[in-house]
Amino acid sequence: MYKEAKMKAKEVLKGNWWRVIGAMLAYLVLIFLVYSIPFSMSYHRQMITEGGGSVSTGYRLLEGLFNLIYILIATPLGYGFVRYTMNLYRKEEAKLGVLFYGFKKFWNLILITIRYILKFWIPICIFLLTGIFGAVAFVTNVATERVTEEMLARTPILASTWIIIICILVALAYLLYISLSYYFVFYLYADGHEKQTNWKEYGELLDETKRICKNYLDKIFFFPLAYLWWFVDIFVVLLIGGIAMGAAAVAMPGMLAPNIIGMGILMTIYLIGVMFLSIYMAFGYIALYDILKEKSVEDKKRPMGGFHWVLLTCVIVGVISMSGIFVLNYLVPLEGEEGNAIRIFEQLSEQYGDFENQE
Repeated sequence: MYKEAKMKAKEVLKGNWWRVIGAMLAYLVLIFLVYSIPFSMSYHRQMITEGGGSVSTGYRLLEGLFNLIYILIATPLGYGFVRYTMNLYRKEEAKLGVLFYGFKKFWNLILITIRYILKFWIPICIFLLTGIFGAVAFVTNVATERVTEEMLARTPILASTWIIIICILVALAYLLYISLSYYFVFYLYADGHEKQTNWKEYGELLDETKRICKNYLDKIFFFPLAYLWWFVDIFVVLLIGGIAMGAAAVAMPGMLAPNIIGMGILMTIYLIGVMFLSIYMAFGYIALYDILKEKSVEDKKRPMGGFHWVLLTCVIVGVISMSGIFVLNYLVPLEGEEGNAIRIFEQLSEQYGDFENQE
């Protein structure tokens, strides 16, 4: 399935790479321009709070307003890019102006998005109830005291902690399930369903999307692994570039120009690689949507659409990540003290500084 999707994407992109790159650059520039204001406001607020100051409620409300405006503009722009790639894949008209097509369907897209978000009401309720339960447990177990081994040994605190963790994990699992079940909603809308204009029809659109995806949730989730070698290639280029820059810094200490030029070249290569990969994956997902649409029949041999494999993978990654954090924070000895990741990096920085001073 993955091989077929990649082959179809290659066929479409053959001779069209530069057209799609131009469209993606235009899309990214538009997104950057729209997001520049809320990003600047957020950065300014962060600098003020880190400096010990505070911002007014009006400033926070204004920042929230600009973030809302960004969402309202980014949604039709994102759909415009989906429509552009879909048109190119279908060998239909794919001019640069298609990027703005989403604004013609602005209210339709907003209503579909709202209807889609309402599908998350169960995990949202779990999160809210977990937050309320956590707050009550926190207050009832003497919130002002410092957490000690004695406190952790108390059954109510231990029980409440485990309940909160389990609820959060269940909610996250359900969020992932819903996200995968309706992954192709805007693909399906762009694929001949734009005549649907009312709330009921949007519900039918989401149901149709779920019917297409439900037997192949694992195929959607693991699809990026089909491009694993692209990720490896980009990582190897960055690794080689980083080693070369380090060698240059050692050979020519105090010279900033070679390092700046090297960093610029390295970032350029990285961004080009990421852009080509993003385009390749975008058309790969369209091809995967086409394949799954043809295969969208009841398949009793695939219970939950392989979602158990998705959960198992997330659990394994989570266990490995938490184990790494545990090792860094508790098992790595540091000058007779308990290991701590932040202290390790601080000590390395201090040692590097001492080495430079000695030289």
